[in-house]
Amino acid sequence: MRQIMLDILYISIVRGGCQVHVYNGKNTEDSLVREKLAVLAKKLEEKDFAYAHNSYLINLRNVDSFSKTEVVLKDKTVLAISRSKYVEFENRMFRYWGRKYV
Repeated sequence: MRQIMLDILYISIVRGGCQVHVYNGKNTEDSLVREKLAVLAKKLEEKDFAYAHNSYLINLRNVDSFSKTEVVLKDKTVLAISRSKYVEFENRMFRYWGRKYV
């Protein structure tokens, strides 16, 4: 289970639940989960996932880089950061990086 958690790139809203985007080292595979994003966000709050947009949660462990407007993941997926989520996303990212290099 822990390995799967590390490989989740992001989780996005789709009709009927959420789409979990998992990177297997070569490709991205998608799975449908029949839970609301807010419910998953609450469950993953302590697992280094953060909102970058109201439509998706990003696994901070798989962020290559980010700017004020977008996030680049390790599989080169580019996702937008909403203006309303940027400050919190930036703070979560810096806290994650701070823990990682201490």
